[in-house]
Amino acid sequence: MNPMTNIKNNVMRRVYYVYALRRIKHPLSVHGAVVAVCFFALSRVVSIPDVFSNMLEVKVGELASFWIGAFTNTGLLPLILVGVMTLTALSLPWRWKSYELNELTFRVN
Repeated sequence: MNPMTNIKNNVMRRVYYVYALRRIKHPLSVHGAVVAVCFFALSRVVSIPDVFSNMLEVKVGELASFWIGAFTNTGLLPLILVGVMTLTALSLPWRWKSYELNELTFRVN
């Protein structure tokens, strides 16, 4: 094998690694992974189809009391998982904006 081809392959492999790490580090990827893991864990703790089937049996005016009752009568783990998913979804715009500003600063320098 040609030594220049070997060097080129090594350099390109490192470039691909850096590119993949930058994509994984993006806030949308990180937040999406956190929400997916929390949703998977929540689906293991709570039967989500049963919750929605019960919700469909409630009158429209009583949905708020249904959700309040559902959250007050559940365990600690589902509350933590829903809280983490909510905070993750709420923090995404802020993280995305700060990420874009950091990327812009990096490109200017």
